[in-house]
Amino acid sequence: GDGSESGRRPRLIMAARWSAEARLTLLLFGFSFLVSGVPRVYTQTAAHTLFIAAYGAAAMPWAYLAEALCVPLAGALYIAATHRYSLRALLVGTLGAQIAVLLLLRGGLALGWPLVAGASIVWFEVEFVLSSLLLWGLAGQLMTLRQGKRRFGAISAGEPVAVIVCGLATPALLQWLAPADLFLLSALGAALGLALVLHLLRHHHPVNEVIEPAPDDESRPAGPAWWHGRYAACLIVLVAVGQMAYFFVDNAFYLEAGRRHPEAEALAAFLGLYSAVMGGISLVCGAVVSPWLLRRFGVRGGLLALPLLLVAGALATLGADAFDGPAELLFLLVVGNKVIDQSLRYTLDKTTFVTLLQPLPGRHR
Repeated sequence: GDGSESGRRPRLIMAARWSAEARLTLLLFGFSFLVSGVPRVYTQTAAHTLFIAAYGAAAMPWAYLAEALCVPLAGALYIAATHRYSLRALLVGTLGAQIAVLLLLRGGLALGWPLVAGASIVWFEVEFVLSSLLLWGLAGQLMTLRQGKRRFGAISAGEPVAVIVCGLATPALLQWLAPADLFLLSALGAALGLALVLHLLRHHHPVNEVIEPAPDDESRPAGPAWWHGRYAACLIVLVAVGQMAYFFVDNAFYLEAGRRHPEAEALAAFLGLYSAVMGGISLVCGAVVSPWLLRRFGVRGGLLALPLLLVAGALATLGADAFDGPAELLFLLVVGNKVIDQSLRYTLDKTTFVTLLQPLPGRHR
């Protein structure tokens, strides 16, 4: 009797731990759904629709410039806040600020304030970055490294699942709502995410792991600064060229989408359906395609996949335009390039690039 009881107790403890870990994973999945996925559809759809309606798709490069100034500033403010406030205060304050900005954008549009459409597209990029910082900052605090390796993939699936659900719902919602009202749905997602944060921090405490520094990082001499090495310079060039390609593909996509759907409601409905399709493709790429490609072709194949497919898509688009191909074909090719870029950039390409940071010393990463 004593032997069977003593053998059963460790199994019960292990089962209880796995059950608690599964509940935490489900809650963080919900947080990813609400805070990362919902605004990815509703803020993006509303902001891009209103911006194109107000300024035209040809003005998108000005939005990119404004984003390039504002996003690093928001990141710097967030980093400064992490040194001054507790995790709870940081999460609650950031989500509260997101809700306030979204409500302010909707109110400004109702009151006819100038430049609100321009501010909304910049805010989308800021919100996108902050949402990612909130999600992975919270998950990293509540889970150990081993739990993260097991569960982060499931947690990250909350975003594409939300994109699919919200994207499919967008055309139906626009039967009763104006595109600007989508900001209110994003604010609702952030509010529910705030309630979920309070629940999480009430029942789960941050894991204070002490991570010993790697001997090769701390015992070696400081050496030259990271920007003096060719390897780091190659990484910087890789990022710069990749981002330039993203902006060209993105701009072409919104130019064609604006021409195809000149009415704001039609454009918003199209962008919602596009987000749903992209969410499904990204989910498949992240779960199936990317791991297979990396196993089959390695890091080199992972790095070459996106640029080679974009070059092929660009050549096909230029060929269709040069030979006066039908407008339908040209539109499909431009959308196809955007699908290729977005589905691979944040799955295979991002995963591969992160592996390129591993050879760098920890102090340089």
